[in-house]
Amino acid sequence: MEYKTTVKEVDDMWGELYQQGVDIIVRFFDKTILLLSFIFGIFLSQIGFPKEILLFICILTIIDLITKHLSIVVVNYGSLSLKNYKQGWIDQKLTSRQLKNGVCLKVILYSFALYIANQMLIIDGILFGKEVSGIIYSALVFVELASILENGINCGCSGLSPFLNYIKNKQKEIFNIKEDK
Repeated sequence: MEYKTTVKEVDDMWGELYQQGVDIIVRFFDKTILLLSFIFGIFLSQIGFPKEILLFICILTIIDLITKHLSIVVVNYGSLSLKNYKQGWIDQKLTSRQLKNGVCLKVILYSFALYIANQMLIIDGILFGKEVSGIIYSALVFVELASILENGINCGCSGLSPFLNYIKNKQKEIFNIKEDK
């Protein structure tokens, strides 16, 4: 007894294999997203999310990245315009690698600092934990503000210099830095 398969049966078999492959991929992505959201949730809870200071630091970081790009355009092309911004990408003065490296490095370093600040705040047994936590949060804010103001000065807004000097003085005050004369 010979069994002959028809074209329709072969098509049905390939269709079924294709559907099973799609189902496996969908289940894999569902489980991956579930795992990543679980890890991300743990990460956010460990750095103390949701706190207003965290949102403030995130917004300052985004503003810093934007102003950095704008200052690169102004420094390299003399003025800020859409044409010069586009030219910066063409000439590779602005690159996605540059943006990615800056963001990744800041996220990693700030994550450690935010974790320490949050733990100092919530663990009762640490002496002066709230004060140290406040210093860490303040330091991150002042670093971002100084960077934004420096980018603004590079863009040609020299009126920001007094604000930058004030922020730098506050940084020195926080870290008790003595100037060598």
